[in-house]
Amino acid sequence: MRKRVRQIQEQVIARAGETFTSAIRAAMNPEKAAADAQQVRDEYHGLPSDALADVLIRRAARKTKWEGAASGLGVTACEALLAAPAPEPTHKLAAGSGVAALLLGDIAYTTRLQMQLLLAIADLYGCPFERDDEEDVYTVFKTALGLKGTERVGSYSRFIFTETARKQFRRLLHTGIRRAVQDRVVKIAGPRIGAYLGEKSLMRLVPVANAAIGYAFNNSVTKSVGRWAKVKAKVRASAFQHMRQIEDQEPAALVWILPLIFHVGTADDKLTENFLTLYSQINKRLRLDQRQQRQVEWLIASDQLLQIFTEALPQIATKRTRNALYDIAITTAAVNLEVRTSLEECLAQLAKCLRLDYSRADLKDKIQYLRR
Repeated sequence: MRKRVRQIQEQVIARAGETFTSAIRAAMNPEKAAADAQQVRDEYHGLPSDALADVLIRRAARKTKWEGAASGLGVTACEALLAAPAPEPTHKLAAGSGVAALLLGDIAYTTRLQMQLLLAIADLYGCPFERDDEEDVYTVFKTALGLKGTERVGSYSRFIFTETARKQFRRLLHTGIRRAVQDRVVKIAGPRIGAYLGEKSLMRLVPVANAAIGYAFNNSVTKSVGRWAKVKAKVRASAFQHMRQIEDQEPAALVWILPLIFHVGTADDKLTENFLTLYSQINKRLRLDQRQQRQVEWLIASDQLLQIFTEALPQIATKRTRNALYDIAITTAAVNLEVRTSLEECLAQLAKCLRLDYSRADLKDKIQYLRR
């Protein structure tokens, strides 16, 4: 009986997740995003991608901040119903319902527009998101809600200190990233929207400033989302570019990409969303045959990975391929925009394995590029 109840619960959760995914997917319009990106390219021909992305961010912020101001004025109108010395119960109900509808509508509008901003910026950097890819859908939605990706991933936040946790994490990499991403988004979506509502409810406490608060809040959130959209796009674009270089120059070296990402991403005890997303995004796009896939799994499962790197990586023939692998490692270390000693030591070891010169500026320069 308990088994049957658990099966029913799992089916209900799965259907709810599918419905949630479908709703998010329906809000994405990659074709319009591509057109928006092309429009700024045509209007500001010759400007670098960073500057063009800033144009898209300013345009999106302009739309959301004026919508926030209009929403604030609507809240003021609803509050006018309560201005009477003894408002009728029906007036109270209408005012409360009206305010809730306005705030929820504002969040729906801004989230949808911010999702489109992410799509347009990704297209601008040549690494578009795919509406049919479930993980891409959730990545876009999370960032549109204001999640940076540097947040720690639940119970895995200190996984590195126990072998049991290491094995669980390896299993997650092989089989469960998409489900983990989906579960996390479903869990955070409600609380995040609740937090937005709580912050926006400040408008009800300062009636004369409703429009100004809505204007400033939406402007700030959209610009923040835009900044993180640029970071994610640069990470993806950089990793994809070097992966393609390796595929063109020395396809046999493709087997080292995921082990390198795993090694660098687990160099300390801070496992984050950005690292998981980078690993999965690369994993989906790597063109490996079955033998290579088995080799990658064996490498990641090995407890002597650094020793394997020391023996095997110097054998890679071309310096361009070794440089591309090293840049992927640096990108992995930089995804959280922090310089940490453990990561610098890890990169120094890998540079030696790849017969390359190491500089302490390598990681700092990459982080500076991502923040720009």
